[in-house]
Amino acid sequence: MSQLFEWCKDMEHGIASEAAIMADFSKVLGEIGVHHISYIEVSLSGGSRASTTYPESWHQTYLENALYRQDPAIRVARNATGLQLWDVDTLEGEDRAFFEQSRAHGVPHCGCAMYLYQPGSVSFGVFSLASDLPAPEWRALCRAHRRELEVCGNTLRDILDRLGARAEAPKLSPREHDVLTWAARGKTSWETAAILGLTEGTVYQYIRSAMRKLGACSKLHCVILAIEAGVLEI
Repeated sequence: MSQLFEWCKDMEHGIASEAAIMADFSKVLGEIGVHHISYIEVSLSGGSRASTTYPESWHQTYLENALYRQDPAIRVARNATGLQLWDVDTLEGEDRAFFEQSRAHGVPHCGCAMYLYQPGSVSFGVFSLASDLPAPEWRALCRAHRRELEVCGNTLRDILDRLGARAEAPKLSPREHDVLTWAARGKTSWETAAILGLTEGTVYQYIRSAMRKLGACSKLHCVILAIEAGVLEI
């Protein structure tokens, strides 16, 4: 397994902020010749969000004008599996015009994109890379590192999804957090009440309140959801 694979495994356990994640991905992929990375998620009901190192002017133009509807790279990737390469110099007509527009904003002339399905979701994701390498070198790089780059795409998508879930997670009160912390450590409500100097009934109230916020069906389920959402650590 390559160092890039190992790095992706480590990243799964080191989620920080979106800016830090994008900086880390950009640094590591930059070492092999990738100069820009991007992940865009598009909802079929409208709207999109993007995390990218592309020039800000292109980022804004792309989202404000919903250019994902015209993007040739997305169209090709959507009908294929894995990374799909593109090179401005091999394109014609509207496809070439699209990438010439992006080049005017500083986007490199070569790249690739991978369509990422979201099972059971009304959205889809697209992971894309771009490089200033000469086209032959870019194609060789993608052939040599195709599997690793595809793993990077899936890893980035998973991390950004979890960061989004954390941002949207309900906030627990200090007492709700306390009682769930002790529940996660295996304490009963009676034991938690004794530790925190509360009545057992009050502990039940805090647990029920946390369950409502997280949509849990039991105390155990509540603890699991709180950990997954990043609002509880044990």
